[in-house]
Amino acid sequence: MRFRYLSFLALPALIGCSSGPDDLYVAGPVAPPGKPMAQTYLPEIAHESDFLSAAGTNTVFFDTNKAVLTPQARDVLERQANWLMTHPDIAFRIEGHCDERATANYNYELGQRRADAVREFFVDKGITAERISTVSFGEQSPVIDDNGDIQINRRAVTVLTI
Repeated sequence: MRFRYLSFLALPALIGCSSGPDDLYVAGPVAPPGKPMAQTYLPEIAHESDFLSAAGTNTVFFDTNKAVLTPQARDVLERQANWLMTHPDIAFRIEGHCDERATANYNYELGQRRADAVREFFVDKGITAERISTVSFGEQSPVIDDNGDIQINRRAVTVLTI
């Protein structure tokens, strides 16, 4: 089994108190038959902080029951697209999410439409479709909010992948 995705937030747990970029190595859990365990460099970890610095966020929000990009979402995606255009070797995934209103099937489909709307925005900006994958989590991955504001669950998240 290989690491296909590693969250930037998991970085401190993997490398402890890093002394620098040379510590961004992690051994895979299983070596291929007949080969020694190798260290795999995870370049997307370094890129993720650059991406977030350039774009400001990896998340855009949607109105209730909508998959239409708001002007605020377009501004964020414009910054994301500019960074992604300067890093053509980076693949990424768009994750669509919903709040818990409506049925699970409806929310799954709405989450997919949201992810597809972001994907279409990036393709229209000139990013090759082969770099982009999409997935819907529907209502299954809500953001915890102490104030009970479910609006933050209506989102699409851009995640850099290996």
